[in-house]
Amino acid sequence: MVKGIVSSVFFICTLLALTIIYLSVGWFLIVFVIVLPPAMVLHILAWYRSTKGKGNPTLYGWIVLSSLIFVIFSLLRLDKDEHGVYNGYQTLSYYLGMIDSPHSEPLNYSLEISFVLLLFMIILDAIILRKAIKK
Repeated sequence: MVKGIVSSVFFICTLLALTIIYLSVGWFLIVFVIVLPPAMVLHILAWYRSTKGKGNPTLYGWIVLSSLIFVIFSLLRLDKDEHGVYNGYQTLSYYLGMIDSPHSEPLNYSLEISFVLLLFMIILDAIILRKAIKK
């Protein structure tokens, strides 16, 4: 039961994050393309290793935390196009009809915060994978 809930939260958060990243494609995505595909493979592998078979219930909270960090990363990820600067939250708000333009002044240090969040997700997934393999 708990494994199903963890898997559902994982898939919802991962799909939401990938959708937000897809909606906010810009010039800065090139920087993240170097790190994002290996991070996604590590993220999915950590989920799979910790939930396969009986799974490791002590890692379920870490998987949910890692998935939430991925969503927060996608919302704060700064990007730029020929019209201006924006982040994932502003793009999502624009597509949901909450604001008129996705281009406004984003949070200060949004790019640095998103890099730190992505790094934290990678480290957390590596720890989860290591603990899942040890069991």
